[in-house]
Amino acid sequence: MNSPTNSLSNSQPTTSKVTVSMVAMPLLKQTGKVFIGPSARNEANSIGLGLSTLNKQQRKDLERATNYALGQSIRHRMLNRQITHQHHTQRISMYTHALSLMSKVYVGNVSFETRELNLREAFGVFGPIKHIHLSYDDVTGQHRGFAFVEYEFAEAAKLSTESMNGVFMTGRNLKVTPMCTEPSFSNPTDASFSYAIGNYDHSQSLWERSRLQAQPVIELIKQESKKYHRIYLAPIHPDLTEDDLKSIFKEFGEIVKCHFPKQPNGSGGHRGFGYIEFTTQNAVEEALKLNKLDLSGQTLYIGTCITPPGAYKFITAPIASNISTATPLSAGAMIDRIKEEALAEWKVRTVNSYD
Repeated sequence: MNSPTNSLSNSQPTTSKVTVSMVAMPLLKQTGKVFIGPSARNEANSIGLGLSTLNKQQRKDLERATNYALGQSIRHRMLNRQITHQHHTQRISMYTHALSLMSKVYVGNVSFETRELNLREAFGVFGPIKHIHLSYDDVTGQHRGFAFVEYEFAEAAKLSTESMNGVFMTGRNLKVTPMCTEPSFSNPTDASFSYAIGNYDHSQSLWERSRLQAQPVIELIKQESKKYHRIYLAPIHPDLTEDDLKSIFKEFGEIVKCHFPKQPNGSGGHRGFGYIEFTTQNAVEEALKLNKLDLSGQTLYIGTCITPPGAYKFITAPIASNISTATPLSAGAMIDRIKEEALAEWKVRTVNSYD
């Protein structure tokens, strides 16, 4: 007779571990046609099932279509590059023209005894002069009583206008006017001014159109310059250094930068003018009170800046050449690069169209 203990142990179920093995399904090749049912037709077409094989002519047509699309993509990219270059060149041209007008002054009521050398000596103290145009009469050989002075920098033109207008020179009071301002042709303050504009730019309409085109850019340049608290100083004695000027003007406020452009000949000397940037506009106003300061035996003229820092570096920066002006080698390299970009984009679009 079995004991209760034995009968209880016999009634408990026995457990065992079952091992399950995963077998990879073999890769089978299709041996017959694929038949697509009505409900699966859309899904099958999206992955290319059920389509007939292209014949030779269809493959040629597909290749021609692909090459045409690729060619269109290349032409589109080249056109975009040229348009971008043209827009950039146009902006540079407008900016350069605006700065050129800002750097010119008209000098009227000039005595007939005054020569170009006299004007260069009188106006050269405010900054480097690019050109002086003193118009002469072909018959008499005398100049017509007016001149145009073009500086390298707009600040020099502004400072000369503020300092030389009304100055008595060889028996006459000069009339100095900035070229970037609007002249009154109907009632000019100087009779020679209207004539001068017509003679210098061939017609008043050309001058007015030129000024009107540049005026929005001039205003943008002036507005940009107001973000910086800078003054322009000239002439600066050759023996004075940036530290010398800092020691004088630091009393008006914190100085961000003091810069004297150097001589291009590599001598290390400065060009006789400079810029000082402060942290506040109040410092600028205080510094302007030192205008016409006698410093190292010569008069130091001080004026506000009307261009932002680096304005002239912008117009002298090299412009990337487009395909029409590039050398054959660079043009070919550029075309190859555009083709590679277009081909890569075309491949991406082709792959994405089947995703």
